[in-house]
Amino acid sequence: MTDAKSGDGNGPRKPRVFSVDDPSLQDATSPADEPMDLGTEPASGAKPPAVTLPPLDVDRGIRLGALLVSALLAAAMFGLSLWFYRLVSVGLWRDDWVGWTMWAII
Repeated sequence: MTDAKSGDGNGPRKPRVFSVDDPSLQDATSPADEPMDLGTEPASGAKPPAVTLPPLDVDRGIRLGALLVSALLAAAMFGLSLWFYRLVSVGLWRDDWVGWTMWAII
């Protein structure tokens, strides 16, 4: 942020302005104005470098903790989906208080 008295201390800084008729100003050409040549090869003729994968670190082994956590999360999600299925099916059959409550809400 600037202070009210920035610069040489004679008052607030004046905005920078320029004249539109200034001959030193040049019209900027946008890249969209120039046609793109997609069918030619680069001038050097060099091929792009091949993508290489980093070497596999075999000494680390399989992370058994990560495998255990992912299996437990999968089992928990399966259990939640079965619970939700049971809730909806009871709601549609109206066999229990959940079904009558859902019927009253709808």
